[in-house]
Amino acid sequence: LVRMVRGGEREQVLAVPYSPSPLVFARPATNSTILTGRPPNARKHRRTISPGGSKWASYAVSREELAGATGPYYATVRIKAGMVPVNLVHEIADVGFDYGMTEKEVAEAVVAGHIVVRERTVNLSAGGVEAEARRAMPRPASATEDAGCYGGDSASGPEEPREGVAQGDHAVTPDDEHAGPTDDDHAGSGLSDVYVPLQLDAVPDRPKPLLELGPPFLGTGEIGSGFTLPGGAVWRPSFILFGALRSGVNTFDDGTVRHSEWANRVDLFGNLAFTGTERIVLGLRPADQTDTAGRRRFSGYAAEGGGPGGFSQQFSLDWDTVTHLFFEGDFGELFPNLDPDDRHGLDLGLSVGRQPITFQDGLLVNDFIDAVGITRNSLRPGGTANLRFTGLYGWNQINRHALPVRGDVADAPERRFGNREADRTRLVGAFTEIDWRSTTAAFDAIYVRGGALDDLPGGLRARDGLYAGVSFVGRPGSGAFNAALRLLTSVPIGQGVPGTGPAGLGDPARRGALVFSELSWTPHHTDNYVYANAFHAHGDYRAAALDPTIPGPLARAGILFAGPGLGSARGALSPLAGDVAGGAVGHQIFSADKRRQLLLEGAARYSTAACTSALAVCESDAIAGGARFQLAVGRRNVFVFDAFAARDFLRSGRVGAAAGSGRLGFGGRAEMQMRF
Repeated sequence: LVRMVRGGEREQVLAVPYSPSPLVFARPATNSTILTGRPPNARKHRRTISPGGSKWASYAVSREELAGATGPYYATVRIKAGMVPVNLVHEIADVGFDYGMTEKEVAEAVVAGHIVVRERTVNLSAGGVEAEARRAMPRPASATEDAGCYGGDSASGPEEPREGVAQGDHAVTPDDEHAGPTDDDHAGSGLSDVYVPLQLDAVPDRPKPLLELGPPFLGTGEIGSGFTLPGGAVWRPSFILFGALRSGVNTFDDGTVRHSEWANRVDLFGNLAFTGTERIVLGLRPADQTDTAGRRRFSGYAAEGGGPGGFSQQFSLDWDTVTHLFFEGDFGELFPNLDPDDRHGLDLGLSVGRQPITFQDGLLVNDFIDAVGITRNSLRPGGTANLRFTGLYGWNQINRHALPVRGDVADAPERRFGNREADRTRLVGAFTEIDWRSTTAAFDAIYVRGGALDDLPGGLRARDGLYAGVSFVGRPGSGAFNAALRLLTSVPIGQGVPGTGPAGLGDPARRGALVFSELSWTPHHTDNYVYANAFHAHGDYRAAALDPTIPGPLARAGILFAGPGLGSARGALSPLAGDVAGGAVGHQIFSADKRRQLLLEGAARYSTAACTSALAVCESDAIAGGARFQLAVGRRNVFVFDAFAARDFLRSGRVGAAAGSGRLGFGGRAEMQMRF
């Protein structure tokens, strides 16, 4: 299951998330995979048998199929392991195969090479087919049982039954493990029998990072011996320095003021890996800074707008530029001698330090926080495939979502980015994710102890807040569609504060609820992608914490709601979730072997808040349409071009506004991204 640019996930044989970017560029994950139990852009929905687990399978043979058969009847159960899934062969066939083998021959060899891990043959005839079948069918296959340890008696009869040969007149489960697929088996399968030589030129060398020490990342060759720690862990250190440069020109006209600028951003990361699970990650953003008003300032040039123009130099290497500095590891891997047979459940994940914290797709929390988290994965309560539980405590760098309580944000450009770090704020969270056969569910809760915001008069504390989210993500029915439903709420606790402070900030703890749904699918015979997202917020829903570059929780709804995270440019529509309903529909089109993509999107938001007073500042209704074109150039570069137009419909309660009147806004940007 790979992450798409919007609209959720979709199934792919190759776990390459090419929807967010047309450039496939493999580097270590910059978030903690321990806390979430998976990487950020792709995951496996677990359906396998875990250690010590079991899985039942039910079969039935009709009376008509047994007509004329005299028995005896046998059932043979096998658990097989293959080198690779056969459908993977078709996906990688474009680059060819060596040893002069065709795609079809490779697939046949993979099937013929399947290893039988467990096998049991039982006689179903003695005592009656139905009764004996219940006693003789093997108990659930378990990763801890020995071969042959199944319920029921051994196969009986004059000779051991042989797969594919009828015993009596009928074989219940004919299957020859040694026979490869026949031509009939491949009828219509699309497997080619034309030899394609190995296309070495089609697989160029991996782009080198800025610096690499030790074993190469995703490299090949001999594995060094490393060194052994006192607890028994064997470490083979490696270091990789990598990152990205973003440089873009933005322009936006909201109908009153035009903002134009050139902005630059540098993300630099160091990944010191000791094993596959233990590592230290350092991240810096030296070209942009957060000012005292909570706004992110980028190095570049402002040509026009509401603020001062001219060049802006924000380069720094102080502590405030550190976005990542955390260690993550697995307790069982750090001290393997404590449980050499892996029987006592010591596989507890640990992540501590400054790190990105994102849950509920960023609708609940999406911030860089100094935190410590402990995760227990691979739990299997009854009826589930997997359960992951994470406990989190955060003590610093918590930016509370404190935008204006009401009002058209376009009227106050200086207040668009109001997420503020509050002194002495603490965050405690519990996060769970459960896999069932067709659905993944998450149940998350966060408690934030209010801190002191400088803008609140008299040094008042912001209120404490309780934030919770429940989500269900799955592929209902035939699996042609991916659907997601998220229910979130924010509840203030304790004494309130004035609605606005000197800078127009609202209380970051507000009462509200948000319903957010996503539906997506892939049109037949294409790799393209269509999504439809919808939301409804009642009251003023606030996220527990948001980074200053994320203007609101609804940024996930579509590209027209999300700012680019570069400069002061914002989305065409407000991402705030206060008494509003709306959604977005998009179509992503891939071409040039997925190195070019065009995304077309339309979106709208409708204010459901009452506007009863002529003096009230009422939020406008709005619609927008836009497009994004992305192009990969070479091995390291991506060019992004955005354009949109938006229409605000002013509401009659507003001073001097006639019903239906409004403003036309437009914007565009061009950006160059360089990966290294």
